[in-house]
Amino acid sequence: MIRIIDEKVLKSNSYHKTSLITYEDGMRFIFKICSLDKNAVSRIAQASPLNVVKVFGYTDNSMLTEFVSGRDLTNPVLDVAKMYESILQICDGLIALHGMGIIHRDIKPSNLILGNDGIVRIADLESAVFTGGNAITDKIFRGTGEYAAPEMLNNQPVDHRADIYSLGITISELTGNCFMDFPFQDIIKGCTAFSPNKRFSSVNQIREIVSGYYENLFSDYFDFID
Repeated sequence: MIRIIDEKVLKSNSYHKTSLITYEDGMRFIFKICSLDKNAVSRIAQASPLNVVKVFGYTDNSMLTEFVSGRDLTNPVLDVAKMYESILQICDGLIALHGMGIIHRDIKPSNLILGNDGIVRIADLESAVFTGGNAITDKIFRGTGEYAAPEMLNNQPVDHRADIYSLGITISELTGNCFMDFPFQDIIKGCTAFSPNKRFSSVNQIREIVSGYYENLFSDYFDFID
């Protein structure tokens, strides 16, 4: 049996503990002691979407996920192309989760990891919940206040559109000086409407807009390298 030779506590409070553990073969993983929804985590573990951190094991109150070498997207320094690519990959991760009937409930830059391999992965899955596409009401707030949708803050029924709200706030931070440029101004507005019914109904809609504008913006470059 391969032994754990090091454990570094990354974050700890009365609700959960996050550690980076290193095995004697050099492999590193993230280990979390936390409350979680096993229905959600098991589906993520089985499907293993590219843009979501891999889950290698879980119990009722803990899970083991991959350690991604890279950095989170807090205060990122991204060129325009990488900014678009990162937003598209975040969309792909959310599309995968929503397609499994899962909402993340804590989308924010610090929970998005840009790996050294260029892949953006959605992390921190302890707030993820399987809803089967239905709205749920949770008496315990899960998320981060400044990124949370109004219905989460008010303990009202929540569905995948809460993630869309958080995605809009996240995009506003990732785009920086491009915040007021088309298409981001309209996307952010369509994500962060107070009423869920006035937001985009799916992340696919957002991805389609961003992808179309990205391809048009860089079409001359793509034509040149072809």
